[in-house]
Amino acid sequence: MFAFRKVEQRCFFFSLSVKLKVAEFRREQDIAKARATKLTDLETARSKQDVTEQEMQIRIIERQN
Repeated sequence: MFAFRKVEQRCFFFSLSVKLKVAEFRREQDIAKARATKLTDLETARSKQDVTEQEMQIRIIERQN
């Protein structure tokens, strides 16, 4: 009976260890996804800013002529 409990405890801790590793992996995935989304948002904002700056330059040139 004692040996069975030891095996049962080992299985429990092994299962817990695996669950923790899976949770850590998922957390890292979520962080990577969030960073990628932020970078995409930043790149989109920069592109919009570049377009706005170019439009302003066009307006300035048009007014000068």
